[in-house]
Amino acid sequence: MENGTQFDGRKFRELCDKYGINNYYASPAHPQTNGQTEAVNKIIKHNLKAKLATKKGSWADKLPQVLWAYRTTERGSTGETPYSMAYEAEAVIPVETSFSSPRVQLFQPEINIDMLKCGLDELEERRERTQIRNTAYQQRVARYYNSHVRERRFSLGDLVLKRVNPETKDKAAGSLADKWEGP
Repeated sequence: MENGTQFDGRKFRELCDKYGINNYYASPAHPQTNGQTEAVNKIIKHNLKAKLATKKGSWADKLPQVLWAYRTTERGSTGETPYSMAYEAEAVIPVETSFSSPRVQLFQPEINIDMLKCGLDELEERRERTQIRNTAYQQRVARYYNSHVRERRFSLGDLVLKRVNPETKDKAAGSLADKWEGP
């Protein structure tokens, strides 16, 4: 179902301009991308449910905390947090600031700037390491998936039911052609 552009109007654009927000629209049609989006949404929904055990109505209040937890948790595929991948630095979690951890107490802005500059020198190497880990992870996932696939051989003339995806469905075929199409 297509919802159209819900956040596209004069008032919304003015609001974005006022706060310096660069708003981009995307309509991913790549099935793998859609799967990744669904996986992230599933994780966020699971964490929201865990956080809201009894207070189901206050999910909007807890969403920033859940998103922060997601962004600052290391991913197995890359070995990095989404936050560090985006901002090229590790985040200080709210607990550290409220209890004055050594990391917060010993913070010195001048040294931090120098360390960030040194981090820029290692940035390309870090990205390469992340790419290698991600590729290895994708290979492990593919190997696992392929180990559970049953090979089937067909001969010329065999009748086969072909699964029809919404992207490839013939719009003129009618409602009886929803799921399967014959030879």
